Amino acid sequence: MANGITRDLTFAKKMSEPRANRVSVLTAITAFAAYFALLQRRWPLRTDGEAAKVGGAWLVLTVLFELGFGRLVARRSWRELGAEYDLTRGRLWPAVLAWLAVGPALARRLGH
Repeated sequence: MANGITRDLTFAKKMSEPRANRVSVLTAITAFAAYFALLQRRWPLRTDGEAAKVGGAWLVLTVLFELGFGRLVARRSWRELGAEYDLTRGRLWPAVLAWLAVGPALARRLGH
């Protein structure tokens, strides 16, 4: 949420929405990379399986939060929510979701 709020209050005012979306995806991936590295130093994941479970949990919880928040709070339709995942329309949010899934394993490997 902080990433989206930051986008809306800063750089989204100075660029097109598609470009702001792409920048936001990059900032989210960068922020998560730093967070994964921090977590790996503090609470190391010991196996690839453990890292896969953590990544899978992050992915599932993120999608559930997005859909729940989008439907219940923001009152967006399923079509609107699905549009954010449409790579054919230039929406790159699925890259963030993929990063959430594999990032913990990569942080584990790089942390050794």
